[in-house]
Amino acid sequence: MKDRSARSRDVIGWTAVSISTLISSLWAFWGAIENFHEGWYFREWYRNVALAGIQYLPWMFLAMTAGLVALRRRWLGVAVHVMLATFAVWLFGFKPAAGVVLIAGPLAGLAISPRGGFLAMAST
Repeated sequence: MKDRSARSRDVIGWTAVSISTLISSLWAFWGAIENFHEGWYFREWYRNVALAGIQYLPWMFLAMTAGLVALRRRWLGVAVHVMLATFAVWLFGFKPAAGVVLIAGPLAGLAISPRGGFLAMAST
């Protein structure tokens, strides 16, 4: 039987994994909507699907890969989440705060939060 602190670290870690999965799922959903909204203009079906795979869906794979890396190698997962957050700030900048608040903030929070992120898992 696990002690209370080990159980709480497990719960915190799986909460971080769930949030990372939620971010990945939302980006996949957004990518599919955007592809149909503004990217579905070729006559051939396969060209539209290829456009989605190149333009809209890689963001989902980045978040999903970061979560999977964090499950396997915790400290590397922390580094990958911090790198993705830094990339999001570089890509979107600070002027429209939505990129920082909605994308970089949760990624950095998942990585460095000592009580609720992958850093908490890495200390075990």
